[in-house]
Amino acid sequence: MKKIFFSVCLCIYFSITAFSQEDITIYHGTSNQSVLFLKEKNATISSWRDSTVFIREKGTQIEIVVLNPDPLHYTYNIKIDEFEIKDESPDISDLLGALNAIPALVPPPAPAPGTPKSFLPGNPAGATGYATYLQTMRLLEADINIAKEAIRQADEPESKSQAFAFSSDAGYRLTQKAIKGIPADRGRFNSKKLLEELNADAQKAVDDISLYTGMNTADSAKLKELLSKALPLLNQQIVSAINEVKKSISAEAVQRYLIPVTDKNQKIRLIVKKKDGDDEKHRMEIDKLICVIIPEYERKVLELIPMASLTYASGVPEYGVKDGFITEQKANGFKFRIGAMLLYNIGSFGKYKEGSWGVGLGYSVPQKNVLGSFSGGLMVSYKHSFRLGIGGGYSSYAFGLKNNLQPKDRLPADIDNIEKIVDYREKLSFFIHFSILGITILKK
Repeated sequence: MKKIFFSVCLCIYFSITAFSQEDITIYHGTSNQSVLFLKEKNATISSWRDSTVFIREKGTQIEIVVLNPDPLHYTYNIKIDEFEIKDESPDISDLLGALNAIPALVPPPAPAPGTPKSFLPGNPAGATGYATYLQTMRLLEADINIAKEAIRQADEPESKSQAFAFSSDAGYRLTQKAIKGIPADRGRFNSKKLLEELNADAQKAVDDISLYTGMNTADSAKLKELLSKALPLLNQQIVSAINEVKKSISAEAVQRYLIPVTDKNQKIRLIVKKKDGDDEKHRMEIDKLICVIIPEYERKVLELIPMASLTYASGVPEYGVKDGFITEQKANGFKFRIGAMLLYNIGSFGKYKEGSWGVGLGYSVPQKNVLGSFSGGLMVSYKHSFRLGIGGGYSSYAFGLKNNLQPKDRLPADIDNIEKIVDYREKLSFFIHFSILGITILKK
């Protein structure tokens, strides 16, 4: 009892797991039943929408599953914009024609008076070669009829509950079970050496002298030659048709399509068409836009970007000249700087992940004979077109006067510009960073 309970639980688990992995699962039923099951935010809803939108990371995949296909009577194609993933399952319209074209077996000639009962058709134990071959062919004909009926009923869809339970009591799965269940005994449909066995029985039929009773030597020789050529050809035709049937049911009972997410938007259509021209069909033909795939905005973790900055520092001395004397006043100064920043993107936000935030380390072009200014801070980016951030660092500002000069001293006669005697040094500053034209120098 415990083993049975465990097995049931295991089956339920794998059934749920198998469905839960898909993004879109389609039940293919009649026009009133065909439903698209869409997994959204870990909740599966039942709908048949015109389309839905998936926003995924480039390089991932969208999985589309047809839960209960009938690849014998329908083609299932996924069309991605102008690119089509075509169904490669065999077309059985020619196959059914071949099965129907197999000649009906004619009854054996009436036995001559006095023929022992053990040699009559239907009694293989002591049957003649012709009777044995005929009996084999009649059993094989019955097997073929079973296969034809099994193929026909595949067009009748299983219920939704049967489809989700992967039941083999209806639909294409029942066809697979029925055909695989046909006997594999000698001379039967699923025999692995069927052609060899049929040809062996055909040769015995050709060698059966009872077929030529009452004929002259010339006529019996002609009939024997005709049968020795015709029966192997008939056998070959029958076995080829049977092998095609076996091949046709080798397709998976669940069809899966993996659609890679590229760097472009993709429109995905499902196209289901009946294979033959028969207007009678039990399932819905489908031509629908089922989803649109939009890639998330792609951004590298490390970026080197050009940068412009406004720096701010308080208590900065400003020097001037008045009446030939040096003047000084304290001010809060803004300076404009240009340079580059190494940006490390930590996280993303927005519907398409078009926004990001991170930290950066910046360096500004040297000014006023100072080596340059370094800064760090937090940055927010929108795509690659705009970046804005704040931080702190060091920037060059006036610090004092050179040559031991002091405010109120007379400006030396050989100095024509006060800037020549101003001593610039790095000072702790507040930075406002922004990108220049959305250019990225390097991505990693």
